[in-house]
Amino acid sequence: MGKSRNKKLSNYKKALIIFTLILLIIAVYTLIYVSSVLKNYEKGDVSSFMASLVDEITEDAKDGDISKHVKLNKVSSEYEKKSNLKEGYKSLFTDSKITYKKTEDKLVYDIFADDKKIMTVTLKDLGEKHALGLLVYNEYKVDDIKTYDEDGLYTVNIEVADNYDLYINDIKVDKKEAKETSEIPEYQEVYDLVDLPKFNHYEVKGLTYEPKIEVKDKDGNKVELTKNGDKLYAANFKKFDTLEKAGNNIKDNYDPIDFATKWSKFLTMDLVDEYPYGFDILSRNLIEGTDLYQKGYNWATQVDITFTSIHSLNSMTNQKVSNITIYNENAFSAEVEVDKNMTIQGSPVFDKTDKFHELMYFVYYDGAYRVVNMTTITE
Repeated sequence: MGKSRNKKLSNYKKALIIFTLILLIIAVYTLIYVSSVLKNYEKGDVSSFMASLVDEITEDAKDGDISKHVKLNKVSSEYEKKSNLKEGYKSLFTDSKITYKKTEDKLVYDIFADDKKIMTVTLKDLGEKHALGLLVYNEYKVDDIKTYDEDGLYTVNIEVADNYDLYINDIKVDKKEAKETSEIPEYQEVYDLVDLPKFNHYEVKGLTYEPKIEVKDKDGNKVELTKNGDKLYAANFKKFDTLEKAGNNIKDNYDPIDFATKWSKFLTMDLVDEYPYGFDILSRNLIEGTDLYQKGYNWATQVDITFTSIHSLNSMTNQKVSNITIYNENAFSAEVEVDKNMTIQGSPVFDKTDKFHELMYFVYYDGAYRVVNMTTITE
């Protein structure tokens, strides 16, 4: 009888263990299911779905598994020892801040590495889902991921003065590779007359790693690079705050104030009060055929100048030259300011100050400096 009782107790324990295991399995399954539902519910918010997706892509890219998400194009560059998009993405996602931004199209998002757009994700709405008798959410999936690596992950977009050499990853770029050669816009009218700097525009594509970019002068010295938008510039023009600091970079001790004062007076018939109102004096520092020459000639010879208000010129004050850029031995620009103080003979009589504030472009031509362009600076 004792054996029978022990046997019944043993069977009871076995049944209890089995029942407990079944309950445990059900509980684990329930927890997994609820956890899965809650994750899907969280992803039912499209922003949360995108945030999760970007985190997933980032982690896979860092692990060298970016191909889980995108098809990698075949690219190569003569400026890389071994081009490798997979490793390039790994480096890009490791070293950059990855963000995303919604486009104007519904369910379309751009992914950025720092400021560089690297992917566009299109989602598909799978419709409304119900779970746990309480939760209602939308389910999404990735419909398409477009990459922009057909020409590699990096492009070198740079303008280099034509007397400098460009190096990418320590490899010299042949000047024949330049897409185009451009001129300083403010001097375009006189390139046929004077030796002036030109720029070679390079656009080197197909790079899978962030490139090392250097520009060197004829002596092998590195030239400082500046950036404007997505384009780099290598000019190394000398810059000075004052004429004194510019020194002999400007020939003949030339002072831009002289022309600025004359031009300001010319505009109000204060240079010479008889026809052609001093244009013959101004033209000594202009180049015939340029727009500025024609502007001055038109003002001197057409009727508008005669409608200048009756006034008396009192003084020229606050004369200043700053922001000087030396382009080469033949050209410089400078910011020039002059105040022209007048008394207007009206009713009533009143004082007026005309402010001359221009960025002026000078070129040394035929033995003297000539003004070829002026850009008004507004404050």
